[in-house]
Amino acid sequence: VKKDEVRQVKGDSKKFNSLAELEKIINTLTGILKGITADKIINFSEIEELSHWCNFYRKYENRHPFNELFPIIDAAIKNGFLSKEEKDDIYWLVDKLTNNEFCEQTNSSMQILHGILHGILADNILTDEEIIKLSEWINDHDYLNGIYPYDEIKSLLKSVLSDGVIDEDERDMLKAFFSEFIDTTLSYNLNQNELNTLKSKYNVNGICTACPEIIFTSASFCFTGVSTKASRSEIKGLIEQTGAIFTDTVTKKTDYVVVGDDGNPAWVFACYGRKVEKAISMRKAGQKICIISEKDFWDELNNWKRKDKTKADLISSELCDQIVEMIKTKKGPEAEIEAIHNSAYSSIKFLGIHSVRVKCGRTNYIYLKNSYEYLWTDDKSINLEQIPSEKLWSRLPLKSHEEFTSLYPLFLQLYEESYSLVNVELYSCCSRFTQCSDERVCIQPNKRLALGCQYRKHLTNGRIFYGVKQNTEFR
Repeated sequence: VKKDEVRQVKGDSKKFNSLAELEKIINTLTGILKGITADKIINFSEIEELSHWCNFYRKYENRHPFNELFPIIDAAIKNGFLSKEEKDDIYWLVDKLTNNEFCEQTNSSMQILHGILHGILADNILTDEEIIKLSEWINDHDYLNGIYPYDEIKSLLKSVLSDGVIDEDERDMLKAFFSEFIDTTLSYNLNQNELNTLKSKYNVNGICTACPEIIFTSASFCFTGVSTKASRSEIKGLIEQTGAIFTDTVTKKTDYVVVGDDGNPAWVFACYGRKVEKAISMRKAGQKICIISEKDFWDELNNWKRKDKTKADLISSELCDQIVEMIKTKKGPEAEIEAIHNSAYSSIKFLGIHSVRVKCGRTNYIYLKNSYEYLWTDDKSINLEQIPSEKLWSRLPLKSHEEFTSLYPLFLQLYEESYSLVNVELYSCCSRFTQCSDERVCIQPNKRLALGCQYRKHLTNGRIFYGVKQNTEFR
């Protein structure tokens, strides 16, 4: 296995399949830490930004290296403060991860896999127990997904074990494939000529990925073989509807090769020719290309259609825009509120503070910042869920637009309370001091500025320094 062949972790549009990409993530974290500690003062917004970085990769929290990073970072920022010792702990782990530890772990595991294949064929006999134990090892090492030949072996074992019976033909097929990864010059019992005879009988070079994770957005698909469900042009149209790209040829930019199997499992592709052979060669060279069966393609396409239909009912960006419009209607166009949209969710900033998130999908959620939780603690109509992976947020399932609009009073409260969470700059008074004096109240429309006004406190206590109602001499 080449040194830059590391496992593949797929997100909405991200794939981590090389050491360079892994190092980029870790180095970005290092840069964020150095940046927020550069002035030796770490404020609330900086802690929030570090938390947001973690949450962006939170879906991978059970996978290396995130399963090591997140517990340390989460514990460090739980109290909203990052001490020198906590910062040093994170730096230590970052340094450990950037010393090629993951690459070495992956290479070591692949070398062990090759050794296991050699070991179970050492006596030239492949028993049921050996096949089952190999399958267990494969399932326990799923961080090797995407690396040749892990996916191929996993798929082949799944096919062989699916009916609960392993016949002699299946044993010989496994031996033929496993022998590709054994140096017979180091073996006493294995005969290369016998293995070559088996390999000529079973063409098992091309194996579909078992239970593949198919992500359509911006991905490139190539179709080969014959489909009974749709014509090639119809398949092209369906792929493009998802935001993916359809191509007729396999290139370095191809993410998925879909094998039309006419309803068959198609674990072995001897009849599909050049495109599959090219994809296999590219995988052996370390390319991230994934070979998938047509059945898995249609299953995932149907899932995408269901998800897309659900999202059409409630769209996070539109809901956030409605919150902005509602608050500006209530509080005036100068209200300090901003909607931010990205591919994962939309969010609302009150006075520059991320306070609300909206995420729509198969299940729709409103996320509220836990720093406001005193607003809903005693309100039994608001049943927010605590999320172990989201330390700073709680969420509320959202079933309908009517349910969303019923939360408008809460959003207004959040906006009002945001002023208590921001640091305001103090000043003596603004240019409206005469009008404020005449009306005996601060009339500054910008509430943040009003909070910083020191003359406002005097007006509240009945001391008027200016205008026709002056009753106190200014000193």
